[in-house]
This record gives sequence, structure tokens and C-alpha cells, in this order.
Amino acid sequence: MKRYPFGKRFAACCIASAFPALATVAAATAGTDQGGPELRVQPAEQLMTATRTQILAATRAGKRIVAVGDFGVVLLSDDDGATFRQARSVRARSTLTSVTFVDDRTGWAVGHWGTILKTVDGGETWALERSDVASDRPLFSVYFRNAREGFAVGLWSLLLHTIDGGNTWTEASLAAPFDLTTAPLAGGPYFLGDYQGLAASGTNFLAFFVATAPGGSPRISNLYSATIPGTHAVRPGPPHRK
Repeated sequence: MKRYPFGKRFAACCIASAFPALATVAAATAGTDQGGPELRVQPAEQLMTATRTQILAATRAGKRIVAVGDFGVVLLSDDDGATFRQARSVRARSTLTSVTFVDDRTGWAVGHWGTILKTVDGGETWALERSDVASDRPLFSVYFRNAREGFAVGLWSLLLHTIDGGNTWTEASLAAPFDLTTAPLAGGPYFLGDYQGLAASGTNFLAFFVATAPGGSPRISNLYSATIPGTHAVRPGPPHRK
């Protein structure tokens, strides 16, 4: 058997592993105005090994199970997971990391290269709503409150918001933590709006709020967080004595 120095073997492995990574994203076309190749998102391929592809997320669309993963693979099961088949058409070959549905037909999936896909037929076909091959900021999670308003979050504090069912996505700015006692109140240019959630951090809590524009505009202006010391938390009372 022919032997290769470790350095050459290692380099060959790195090069070989890079090809599928690039294939999941885009294809290089002729040069751009700057002389470099242009990357374009390519549709996912029908794979004989689709059911053995790494799966990163799954959810229900009615009774159907919809799972997403590497190479833009979307798997569907109509027998409660006994068997899976690949979706007919997915308009991006990017690794998909999260999927959500608001009913048995309408859903979204997100993934690498800022990819956002939408289906309106229960996952059989997926249209590309958004991608960003200029800067690979992968999206890690997607959530929809209803058929029109949704959120997608990703690398480097990327937060995307839509209020038109994904036709347009806008990036919401994330502000630094603030002092809850000095938070903007109603009557100013902005007021402290919807309370979003509470996360535990040691003996403290981290509360999340949205500063919305006056008049109840649904457009997010900033997402804020405030640390609430544990001394403010509700503590259990003294033991009950009979």
C-alpha cells in the first residue's frame, strides 16, 4: 500500500472535506466586477442516502413529521416515524438547523448562509425567502407566533423579524443590558413594551423586554435585557405547622 507523509494526508483530508461544505451552500459562477467568483445558492439534490443524512431538527405539521438537516435535506414521515422520504423540492442546499409550522401546511426552515425557506404544502416543496452568501451568519432557530409574524435568530446576535409571513425580513438591533429602574416608561419617545421571558443566571434572573414605538406598532425597535438580583425573587415562606 502506498504511504503518504502525514502532512500531505492531512491536507488532502481538509481539501476533501471542504468540497461537500461548499456544495451545501452555493456554486461558483463566472467572475464578478471585482474579479472573484460569485456564490449562488443551489437547490438541494435528491439523494439516495437522504434518510442517512445528519438530521438537526424536527417538528410536527399536523400528523406529519418534518425533519431537516445537512445538504438541505428535508425528510417527511406520514406513519409516525416508521418510514421517511425526501421532500420533492428544496430551493437551497444549505445545512438546515431549525424548522417550525403554524398549521399542517405552512412552515419555515432556517440554516447556514442565512437561509430561510417556506413551505405551504406541508413540507413537500420549499421556496427560498432569504439567503446571504456575502457573509455566512447561520441561523440557528426560527419561531412564528402566527402565520404572519415570526423571528429567526443566528450567529453574532443576528435577529430577523417578519410581519408579513416571511415575504420580507428585517434585522432588529440588540441593545446592551440596561438598569431596570431607569428603563424607558410610557410617555417618552419609547416605552417598555412586551415582556418576553425570564432566564435564570446563578442567583439572579435575566428578564427580556421589547422597546416598541408609541401607538402599539408591531415593529421591534430594540430587544433589551435586565438583570434582576435573586433577592427580588419570590422566596418560599416558613414551613407550615399543623
